Amino acid sequence: MTARRVTSLAGVGITAAALLRIAIALRFGEPPAEWTGDARVYLRIAEALRAGSLPPEGWIWPPGYPLLGALLASVVGAGTGLRVASLLGGTLASVVLLLAGRATGRAVAGAVAALVVAFLPESALASVRPLSDAVALALVPGTVLLAEVAFHRNRVWLAALAGGAAALSALTRPETTLAALGLIVLALARRRRPRSVLAFVAVLVIGVSPYVAGLKAESGVWGLSLKPRYNLLKAAVYQGPGTYEDQRKAWGEVLDRFRDAEGHLDPRRIAGAVNLGQFVFSKNVAIAWLGHVAQGARSIRPDFALLLVLGAVGLALRDRRSDSTRLPAVVAALPFLAVPVFLNPVGRFLLPLVPPLAWGVGRLVEWNTGRGGPARRRWSGTVILALALLGAGGGGSAAWKEAIRERWARASVRIDAALEAGDPGRAEAILRPFLRGGVSRAIAQTTLGGIRESSGDLDGAEAAYRNARSAGGSSIPLADLLARRGRYEEAERLFGELRPEPPHLLAYWLLAGHLASARGRWCDAAEAFTRTVELPGAPPEAEFNRGLALVRCGRTEEGVAVLEGLVRDSSPPVAERARRLLEYLRTADGAAE
Repeated sequence: MTARRVTSLAGVGITAAALLRIAIALRFGEPPAEWTGDARVYLRIAEALRAGSLPPEGWIWPPGYPLLGALLASVVGAGTGLRVASLLGGTLASVVLLLAGRATGRAVAGAVAALVVAFLPESALASVRPLSDAVALALVPGTVLLAEVAFHRNRVWLAALAGGAAALSALTRPETTLAALGLIVLALARRRRPRSVLAFVAVLVIGVSPYVAGLKAESGVWGLSLKPRYNLLKAAVYQGPGTYEDQRKAWGEVLDRFRDAEGHLDPRRIAGAVNLGQFVFSKNVAIAWLGHVAQGARSIRPDFALLLVLGAVGLALRDRRSDSTRLPAVVAALPFLAVPVFLNPVGRFLLPLVPPLAWGVGRLVEWNTGRGGPARRRWSGTVILALALLGAGGGGSAAWKEAIRERWARASVRIDAALEAGDPGRAEAILRPFLRGGVSRAIAQTTLGGIRESSGDLDGAEAAYRNARSAGGSSIPLADLLARRGRYEEAERLFGELRPEPPHLLAYWLLAGHLASARGRWCDAAEAFTRTVELPGAPPEAEFNRGLALVRCGRTEEGVAVLEGLVRDSSPPVAERARRLLEYLRTADGAAE
């Protein structure tokens, strides 16, 4: 496979990948008003920067990515500006690798690396998220390329441009500073001419100094970001006991302690809550890093594992020019060393590794095409390239499916928020696009049934539950609604088709208990509710129903013990119901005596 052919293929692939990313963004991108998590904070910072100020959150979340959104805001608005920045970053990451191949005389390696990054699903998804990942994905290899060319040719102006890219990268994702430091060390070890290296360092320092000084004034600590401290606080809560809902509630309570009078997170309080230096220089770093890497290894996708193997083999190949190709690739991977300390290294958090791995795959293809006769070079190179693209996730279809799943996960959060605010109409409007089809149709129809139940439309809820069942969803919500509407025979017929299997175990035993109670089979109900309360996430009402069923079954002492425990330990509504039932039982016993 000739260099020209691979370069042409890479150009077509980059264009196709860019069009795919735009299509995903248009099809699955919710409006900025519905953004959650970091995306909402980035939008708030971008809007404030556009107005000429930096909100308190800007001292916790790095401001580089919001700054790009603010610069584009005058043309398309802050929210769209953030999306455009991500789309440009995801596409430029491939372009940078293609240019790196040409600059180093590795046209085939650069073209193959560009294709791998273009079609990696996580790279495609990063390009359509209003988050900083795609921008950092382009800035790190871009900094490495500019700096390598500048240091090699002693181009001061190009070194200054590389320093600016490194500064923007540091203000976008602080861990990428490791790559800049690695470039400096590499340049000194090679004894490059000092003027270009000094220009790189000077622009980098000048670029980050105002923010570092401001962060010191606002929080009392030196650094590039308070986000690592924020992440450590969050990890301590989410690794604690309880269900996910319990942890979310606990995290909200933790954040409330760090807010100022206006409701903003206070940088000084966040900084004082965690001693980052003590953590970094303790054994906890090694434990966290190894633990997260081990967890990521267990859950890593097969396609990325294939990319990891091919890339590592390519980077390990003997190369007379390794000083100009292999070492910079290793430097570009340095940010990954910092990420697993604070975050789980799966999905988008593996992105810092993608460009160097992609370069390794390109080297493997290039090395193979240089050996043997023309036929062997053509076929073997094609096979390795095909494996690399397979390792990148099979192209756009994987990214498309992942986008659907991710979009549903985000939409479900907004639906819950609308229901908590007492706005079922808004919840149904958010849900409507998912009702037409796709991987989430059954779940969406089940959710629609719940929304309609909350607004009192039981006929509409029943229709939605039937649609969910016909789409392959569980029959439990429909059977439960039928039982509550007094249609026990139909409910029991549906229940007879079910089996107590994950992920519906809790709902299964709850329904079994309700049906048995409605039919007066109190011993069966007691058994079902006993199984229910043994499962994680069981509602307190299940324990109350268990106590009632035990009493009605004739196991009065056990039932009274359960009810007394509820009075002592349960939430006020359930405790009050249990107290009244105990009073009734004692009154009834006294009357009988």
